[in-house]
Amino acid sequence: SVIPEDWHMYFRCVFADQGKVKCTRMFIMTGTEAVEGDGYFATIKETYNQSVRWQWGAIDVGYLLVQFFARWEVPFLKRLSLLYAAYDHHL
Repeated sequence: SVIPEDWHMYFRCVFADQGKVKCTRMFIMTGTEAVEGDGYFATIKETYNQSVRWQWGAIDVGYLLVQFFARWEVPFLKRLSLLYAAYDHHL
C-alpha cells in the first residue's frame, strides 16, 4: 500500500539527491477514518470522490517520465525501477 503524497515526495527526493535516497519501512500503529456522508448515497458519493483523488497519483507517471529523460545523473536502473513501480501501481 502506498500513500500517494509520500510516494511522490520520495520520487522528488530521489531526483534531487541523484538517486542516493533510500527508503526504510516503518511498522507503526495507525488509525484512520472511513469516508462518511450525511446518508447512504452521500457516503457513496464521498467514497467515489476519495477514489478519484487517490487516482490522481497517476500524475507520478508523467513526472517520472520527464525526470527519466532529464536527470541523467540518477542511475539508469534506479530511474527505470521507479518508472516501472509507478506504472505497475497506477496503470
